[in-house]
Formats: sequence, structure tokens, C-alpha cells
Amino acid sequence: MSTLNKLSIKLISVLFDFIGVVGAVRELINPASSLLQDPVYGFSVHSQFHFSVASGYFAWATLCTLIFGGGSILPLVHHFLCFVVYLITLRPFLHHTGNVFLLWHASTLVLDAHSVGKILGAPSSGANRTLRLLHPAVFFVVRIAIGLPLSARFMIDMARLLWMGNAHSNAQVWFMIAVNVFINILNLAWLLDRRFSACNVAPGGGVNFFEATLKYKTSTSFNNLKNLGDERRARKPKAPKFLQASRALLLLLVVVGGFFIVMGSNFTVDAPDVNKYSDVLFGDEYREKSAIAAGRAKNLVEELNGEFKNLTRTIEKNWNVSSPVFDVVISGGGFRGQYAGGVLSVLTLLEKQGVLRIERWAGTSIGACTAASFAMGVDYEDFFRVPYAWQGVWQKREFWKGGPVVREMMKHTLKGDQVHVELTEKLSVSITVFDGLWPRNVLVNKFESKEELIEALVAGASIPLFTGHPFFGKWKGKVALDGGITLNTPTFKDARNAQLVINLGYVKYPIAHTFGPLDPNHERLAYEGQDDIIRSIKGQGNAKALRLLAAQAGGLGGGERATGGENFQDVIVDFFSAIVHFIEYDAMPWGTYGFGFEVCLTFAISAASLKYLGVYDNLV
Repeated sequence: MSTLNKLSIKLISVLFDFIGVVGAVRELINPASSLLQDPVYGFSVHSQFHFSVASGYFAWATLCTLIFGGGSILPLVHHFLCFVVYLITLRPFLHHTGNVFLLWHASTLVLDAHSVGKILGAPSSGANRTLRLLHPAVFFVVRIAIGLPLSARFMIDMARLLWMGNAHSNAQVWFMIAVNVFINILNLAWLLDRRFSACNVAPGGGVNFFEATLKYKTSTSFNNLKNLGDERRARKPKAPKFLQASRALLLLLVVVGGFFIVMGSNFTVDAPDVNKYSDVLFGDEYREKSAIAAGRAKNLVEELNGEFKNLTRTIEKNWNVSSPVFDVVISGGGFRGQYAGGVLSVLTLLEKQGVLRIERWAGTSIGACTAASFAMGVDYEDFFRVPYAWQGVWQKREFWKGGPVVREMMKHTLKGDQVHVELTEKLSVSITVFDGLWPRNVLVNKFESKEELIEALVAGASIPLFTGHPFFGKWKGKVALDGGITLNTPTFKDARNAQLVINLGYVKYPIAHTFGPLDPNHERLAYEGQDDIIRSIKGQGNAKALRLLAAQAGGLGGGERATGGENFQDVIVDFFSAIVHFIEYDAMPWGTYGFGFEVCLTFAISAASLKYLGVYDNLV
């Protein structure tokens, strides 16, 4: 490996170590209130961010080791196991005691910083000598003095979880216990070695037992075994590099298979009872909130009727349309869908009064579920309360059941056995399907049965480990993911009607609550949607989230499918809105549901880093 590659890898490792250690210290010293109540399954947006970055980082480190490691097995296994550990925590799981794993990186931070000094040609500088002397002390403090007691607490929590039968997955709990025991044994073994070295560290401070990090020399018998192994390796011809890499890749595939077995265990979920997750759904507080929102919509419509003698002509004039017949398009956007519900609570009341008519609906993810609900005339109070059922999901700590819960919620919401007949040609659902080399978008508007309709809605809202089952959705036997990946704002191509596009990417709402626990003031989204559509009807301007496409200026392109491509503006908004909201509405760069934004960002940075590190040159 070139000096530039070594330096680049070390700098990335130092950056990760710093982020991880600072985040771990913050959460261990000042944990979120939910972690104090439940240190095992409590949720913290701060921990979610740190663990998300860690999972993305160790995926990158695994790839680096596979390419640059020359067939080294132990560092590869180490990095991949770390990736699995941090990925499991995103459920959420161990958001408090799990930070001890990140805290251990304080010693790795010192070690990596020392390695950077050596690479830069200053191994004897005062700063580098200080780092070399500081490393044993930091190692003892974070991995032994602090790490062992916290690990003991972790083991007690895990044993209690298994004993009481409350674990979300016994296999995952046992896996975490095994990894914790293994690393603590290594920590104790390394402590007995009085010689610390910072040479040849694998990416991210990975352990290469005899050549990297720490040299273990405490046991004569151990050294004899090592020498015996060295002699055997000396007698045995060294395998070509491509064969070493192939072996490493084979082992990685075996470990990946084990990972999916661990992650997939105990995940069989059949038709959960929605009421199990809806303790708060039918509680007085949320019933009152839904009644207030519904009553507010009625009052606003009554005020409109009192202010304008002919609402139909008012809409035609202010919206510049020749006919009050519209198609409604709703983008994906997680719990921002409550905003769309607020808009539609007004429009559907006007439709019942004969002021306007909504002919067709299209949507992605939550947008498709919302469109289906309102197209079938669901009571707004019922729709308003649906997101609060997810509070029950969070309280029950069964997030991996998201897909089946969505399925049961839609069964609960869409009444009648012939709903699929009524929605055929009336509703279009955006789904991302993997049936070839690249994912492609499928827009479905024909449904043979109610079950097929619900399958389309669930598939179009499938997010791995959240609303997947547990990883991916299924559409007619094919792997499916959230439709927003390939088409988040589907507009109608034939453009025979004016289209009201509700783009949730413009709705201001903290990303930390977009897929996670609801904002305590979540109902404000509904009020905002109601106010925005009222202002638009009055001709007082349109909010960014509301856009009207004239009948002659509908979706892009042509074709046989019911809906088409996004407006270019939507593409830009969908891509950048997450970053904008992340900066504007999250306090500091912490928080969000994690596995979406931060891991994707980490992988994007990692991809650029790999290009910079000359990976492609090494593959030639």
C-alpha cells in the first residue's frame, strides 16, 4: 500500500474515532431520558447517529481491508463483526450501554494519531512520543477501568433480558454477548503485555494479532505456538495474492450468511393485532387531538363558504383552471404525511359539498397510503390517529414488525372487500422493484384483489429494518423497496386534469421524528396543511409544499403507465431536502432515524474516499 493510501486511511480512522468517542462520552455522561427509563431498548437520536456512522464506517473499513489487507483474515472479521454489532443497535437496541463499544475507540484514537505521525515522518517528535506514552494509560482507563464495569452491567442486562423472555431476538442477544466477551478477553490479554506498538494498524484500528496494534508476549507457551506457526508458514509456499483475497472474500461471504441468519432469526411475524400497538391510538389525549383537527377543518370550510358566494368559481379563478376536477399526487415523506392529511381534510369536505371533484390519486410510500385512505373516504379522525399508533410500536419495541403492522393498519383503514375494484385505475402506487441488475420503478394502478392492493401499498413503503419484513418488501415475488428511491413524486402523464402535487420534501419537520418517535407537537403538521390549502384557495399564494400543474402541463414524457416522471424541481428537492432539514431543524449534526441519512452519507463519503485512495488502480 502506498504512503498516500496509508495516510488517507489513517486520517479517516482518526475522524471516526473522534466522532465515536465524543458521542459515547456525551451519551454515557448525560443520557437521554428514555435511556434512563429503559437502558436496553430506549431510544436516543444521538446514539442513533453515532451507531449509524459506525456501521457505515466499518462497512467501509471491511472493504478497505478486503482490498488492501493482502488476505488478512482477522482484521476482516473484526471489521465485519463491528459492522454487524453497530447495525443491530439501530433497532434501537443498547443505545446506552452500547456506547461502551465506541468509548473503547479512545485508545484507538491515540494509536491512529501516533500512526499518522509515523507516516508523516515524525516518529521521534515530542507529540508522537507523548502519544506513545499516553496510549497505555488511555487503554487502561477506557477499556479496563471503565470498560469492564460497563461490560458487566451489559452482561447483567442481557442475562435479565434472556431470563425474562423479553428479548426481541435471542440470537442477536447471544451474538452481542459473545462479541462483548471476546473483546474483553482481548482487552485483558493486551493489558498484560507491557509493550505497546503503533505500527501497521489496519483501517479503523483493526486487530492484526502479530503485526498490528498490540504485541502480545506474556505467555511463553503462546510465543512457542506463534513461533511454531511462523515455522509452518515459512515452510509452506505463500499463496498468490489473488488466492489470499479469494479466501478472504469467501470468509466474508460465510460471515455475511451468518449475519443474515442472526438478523433474520425470530422475525417471523404473522398478522399482528393493530390494537396491540394502539394503546395511545385510542387514548383520550389522541382522540381529543383528532377531534380538534377534524373540527378545525370543518370550521375553516364553513368560513370559506361564508366568505365566498361561489367557491367553485373562486377556485377556478385563483387556481387558473377551467374545471374544478383534479388529480392529487402525494410524495413520500414519513410522518410528514400528516401535512397531506391536513390538506385533504379540507379538500374532501369541499368535495362532499360538490365544490370540486378529485378524479385520480397517485402517491409514494406514506403518500400512497394516504391517497388510498382518502380515496376511499376514510374518516379524517381515524386517519389523523394512525401515525400515533406508531408510538405504540415504539413503546412495544418491536420495530422489525413495521411491515406487518403497516399491512394490518391498511386492512383496518380500507373497509370492504371490493376496495380494490374501486381503486383500480383510480390509484397509482410507486414501487421500487429489483428484478435485474439495477432497481427500476413500477407504477401500479390495477389490483386483482384487496390483498394485492395492500401488498402494493406495503411494498411501496418498505424500508429495510423498519417497514421491511424485516429487510425487504415483496411485490409479486420480487424484492421491493420504498418507491421514493426511484420515483418519489409521480405525476400523471396524460394530464387530462389539473394536478395538485403535495411534495412533503418541502414540509419543515425534524428528521429525528420523520421515521422515529413522533414530535410531541405532531398535530401542527395537520394544522399547517389546512392553513396552506385555505390560503391557496383564497388566492393568497401557494406554500412550497403545494404545487398546481395545469392540465396541459402535466407529468413528463408519455407511455402506457398511468403516471410518469418527476418534475425536475421535485428531483432536486427530494435529493437535497433531507440535508436542508437536517441542518435547519436538528440541533447540531446529531439525530435522525439514522440508518437512512447518516449511513447513506457515510457511504457516499466512503465511496469518494475509495476513489481518492486509488482503489480502482489497485483493482486493475
